[in-house]
Amino acid sequence: MTADVSVWPAWRWFVTGLGGNVVVLVLGMLASRALLGPQSESFVVVALPSTLIGLGWLVVIFKGRIGAGCGFRVQLLLALGLIGFSVLMLTLVAESTIEQSQSLLLESTGLQQQLPTFLAAGGEERTGEIYLRGKVAVVDLDREDFHSLQFRLPEQLLPEHVDEVGTVVKISKTREVVGRYEGGGDAVRFHLHLVVIDLKHNSILATPSFAGSDPPDSTESSNGDSGNVPTDKVLRYLEGLKHKRG
Repeated sequence: MTADVSVWPAWRWFVTGLGGNVVVLVLGMLASRALLGPQSESFVVVALPSTLIGLGWLVVIFKGRIGAGCGFRVQLLLALGLIGFSVLMLTLVAESTIEQSQSLLLESTGLQQQLPTFLAAGGEERTGEIYLRGKVAVVDLDREDFHSLQFRLPEQLLPEHVDEVGTVVKISKTREVVGRYEGGGDAVRFHLHLVVIDLKHNSILATPSFAGSDPPDSTESSNGDSGNVPTDKVLRYLEGLKHKRG
């Protein structure tokens, strides 16, 4: 004979949900360790129970299994709050996974080991044709690390091994204050400055700069506001350059 869940009291719903949380939590931790690495476990520990408890709470609310004295709206807000919190934690998991993937890519291709060489590259500036030789390494001079554009390069420019790199692109960012808002804070336009280097000859081929979009006309923030950083312009510029092999 099967139990009639429609007549379950609130405590039985709670115990059943708690048991389910434990099972799914263990499975989630094992899966996250296998797929995302050990660092993801701390996020899963919080995100999975929050999601399941929140969803379970919604079911209980709409089945009328929690005392009406708590207030339907309060219960609903608490349940939705738990689900929202879990979504935030899972977003952090996704960001952490992307960072781990990027770090793994740099290590496996040998790029990370050559970062000091790329940062130090560059000699005399040459006049004439501007081109990209081989594959490209994009470094951030401000952070002394690889720039985020490294992971947005098209396939024909993205190195699979460090030996394929023939061009280094150094990027630095500056901010230009173009005004102030009535409520306080600066209106800022960002600029990206490039140094394109032929690594084979250690020579500078070009030093273009790109301006970002204008800041908004108004803002609600007392800290000011800014336009977008012109990374898309830089990417289009690199994609448009003539490509030399080797």
